[in-house]
Amino acid sequence: YKRESFEEGRVEGVQQGIQQGMQKGKQQGMVAAFAEMVRDKILTVKEAAKRLGMTESEFLQLAK
Repeated sequence: YKRESFEEGRVEGVQQGIQQGMQKGKQQGMVAAFAEMVRDKILTVKEAAKRLGMTESEFLQLAK
């Protein structure tokens, strides 16, 4: 019984880790795309940050 519970918990933890990694990767990809649009003068920093739902300083920090 304990072994099954441990294994189920481990599998659940791995699945959560994968989900979190995918979300973080998606965010990083979006920030990179918006940062490129800012560099190409298609968007302002203010506009890019707004579209990503973050402050300008948060965007600039992540866009480094």
